[in-house]
Amino acid sequence: MVAVTAGKVYGFDTERGKGGRVPTRAVFAVDRESLEVHVHHRFNVRVLELIDSDGAAIELEGPRLPGFHAGSVIDALRG
Repeated sequence: MVAVTAGKVYGFDTERGKGGRVPTRAVFAVDRESLEVHVHHRFNVRVLELIDSDGAAIELEGPRLPGFHAGSVIDALRG
């Protein structure tokens, strides 16, 4: 699960909960100021690549289906 704020991008591990996935613990937190954002398409998923100024990269995949909000996350990071 990914959360985007004005200053950071957070990634969380999840587990199944009542009504859907529930975040359990933070996996990463990176400053948006130093990020480059690239989006690729692979088969039926979107790949979001977050590249830090030091070259370290985080690659995330999200299905291209309604209800997963991958497009909303990508739009928030590009905006």
